[in-house]
Amino acid sequence: MTWAVNSIGHTFGKRPNQTRDTSGNIGWLALVSAGGGWHNNHHANPALAHNDFHFWQIDTTAWVIRLLGLLGLAWDIRQRQSADPLDQKLFNND
Repeated sequence: MTWAVNSIGHTFGKRPNQTRDTSGNIGWLALVSAGGGWHNNHHANPALAHNDFHFWQIDTTAWVIRLLGLLGLAWDIRQRQSADPLDQKLFNND
């Protein structure tokens, strides 16, 4: 799956965020890779614990990380502070 995200995600897909690479968002790839297909989102702000920048972008890996945070099994989870996906201001969800 990592090969698919890195190879397909840097060749195809939409580029809603301006990044210095060729990464793209591919919805069907996000479904089969637990959110990894939102690759352009990831490259726009790689420090985040999630790749879903919009409510309709499914990122099941982020759901698991959020659940682990609620259970106290994960901490210092980096999330966006604002709705702007390129905003570098982060906060930790304690």
